[in-house]
Amino acid sequence: MSPGVSASPDKGTPAAEPPYSVERRWRPLLYGLLLVLSGMGLYLATVVLAGFSRLIAGNRFGPFLQTTLWYSGLPVFAGLSLCALDFLWVLPRIRRAPAVPLSHPADTRLTVVLTAYNDEPSISPAVRDFKAHPNVERVVVVDNNSRDGTAEAARLAGAEVVVEEKPGYGRCVYRALTEGMRFDDAEFTLLCEGDMTFRAYDIDKFLAYIGHADIVNGTRIVEQLRDQQTQLTTFMYYGNFFVGKLLEAKHAGRGTFTDVGTTYKLCRNSVLRRLLPALDSSVNLEFNAHFLDTALSCGVRIVECPITFHPRVGRSKGGNTNNFRALKVGLSMIAGILTSCRRRIALDSWPGMPQFLSPGVEGIVSAATDLSAVEEESVDFAFASNLFEHLTQNELAATLEQLRHKLKKSGTLNILQPNYRFAYREYFDDYTHVAVYSDRSLADFLGAHGFRVSECYPRFLPLTIKSRFPVFPFLIRTYLRLPFKPMGGQMLIRACPA
Repeated sequence: MSPGVSASPDKGTPAAEPPYSVERRWRPLLYGLLLVLSGMGLYLATVVLAGFSRLIAGNRFGPFLQTTLWYSGLPVFAGLSLCALDFLWVLPRIRRAPAVPLSHPADTRLTVVLTAYNDEPSISPAVRDFKAHPNVERVVVVDNNSRDGTAEAARLAGAEVVVEEKPGYGRCVYRALTEGMRFDDAEFTLLCEGDMTFRAYDIDKFLAYIGHADIVNGTRIVEQLRDQQTQLTTFMYYGNFFVGKLLEAKHAGRGTFTDVGTTYKLCRNSVLRRLLPALDSSVNLEFNAHFLDTALSCGVRIVECPITFHPRVGRSKGGNTNNFRALKVGLSMIAGILTSCRRRIALDSWPGMPQFLSPGVEGIVSAATDLSAVEEESVDFAFASNLFEHLTQNELAATLEQLRHKLKKSGTLNILQPNYRFAYREYFDDYTHVAVYSDRSLADFLGAHGFRVSECYPRFLPLTIKSRFPVFPFLIRTYLRLPFKPMGGQMLIRACPA
């Protein structure tokens, strides 16, 4: 194949396979560790405050601090109990697996996909390095709107260049995986970066491990294989290790994980085709942690492989820019691991709706009165935006009856729609409106059909934000923080099953 620029590979995608479904499982070890850490943190904070309190005349806080010190043992005890439950009951059940899996690939040819953003100094040597490996069929560079000569340099080095116009690390990686898996003459996709921090000779290690896994994830947490001049500081090194162990605790029995931030990984294309629909490409710098978490939740076998890590060529633009930025990315990773949404569903009666959904969102074409495709007591958060005014009262009653059974006991129904009290002049400018609701009448209707209103904001947003001028997100955030809402014509109501 001659190098060039293309929108996507044209090469015989195999028949579609059913996407993975994310499992729901109780994770006592993860939450046990968090309880233990929170209890220890409370204990240490109390000891420090107690030392300062001695400097205050009369030691007025002594009794309070002593009580806090005693009660800090409660989360520690509860956490240790959950950990013991996992070790003694949950973990042995998960580990009931047959012998070590081994599936030698008949064909070890692979497609290399390199992510790049303003990497003109490094992309050429990176492409040449990977193209020289005997198992590499081709190198595809995914350029995330570089402002320098990255694309041209990659093309001259012999790579096929694809431009991902949507900015963001997650978008770029998702596009790279999508491009790599479309070739039918290679069984594997190797994901890497074009900044020369990784080397092609580690491909041999990946291929040695792939017989035992669906995805082999590189780990930089091996001191002997890490150059001392990399951008990975000591804080980043151990912080990455800590987040890896949280991921391991969440998926106890599924593997050992020490590095959740590396891009370098080898994936079976047959697995990628089923996994990508479950991923959310809008996740930015923490996308690799999201990738591993989602794959493990889908039952994908992942094995870590030690790789070499080298100084990057050029300036770092990701989460390793400095320790503060690394901390923000790490906290986002932890939040994603703890609160990841297992399933996101969009429901609409319009047949063309699914083609406009973001990756990772499941589309259901159905009327709002038919929620049979959603499992009972499986929904944590339901959001109805400008919907109920288009339903008759009988249709709304039927919808609420089904929603009441689909929501978990702790789930909420969140409603955003025009408030007739403040938008009566424009309410019927939309000819598809068939029912009239204000914040008061809708709250009463919800109460009469098995819901309890927990929050109600009669004026939450303007009736419309359409404008001839640009609408900036910071202006919307500022508006939402105002104690009063000028031109507020839409209400927000949050309710839960009574």
